[in-house]
Amino acid sequence: MVPWSTKLLRSPRGFAAGLEALNKIPGDAVKNYQPYWSLQAHLLHKGHDLPRAKAAYQKAIRLTEDASVREYLVKRLLECTPIFQKPESQL
Repeated sequence: MVPWSTKLLRSPRGFAAGLEALNKIPGDAVKNYQPYWSLQAHLLHKGHDLPRAKAAYQKAIRLTEDASVREYLVKRLLECTPIFQKPESQL
């Protein structure tokens, strides 16, 4: 049996639906809740919204106390930051 979260992410609206669901949560309830920011970063990253994904990863990293989780999030953040970006005229 596939968990509902996996089904959601595999659906055509998966990442958008996930972000939509997260956005329904009141901001005050999650402003310092690290799992929220990690999930938001993941969904934004998968949806190729790299500037917002980077900001969410940075927030999740600041809220993370576990060194191994922080290391993982830093690696994911670096994946959102290309070492070399072509100038827009070359895209």
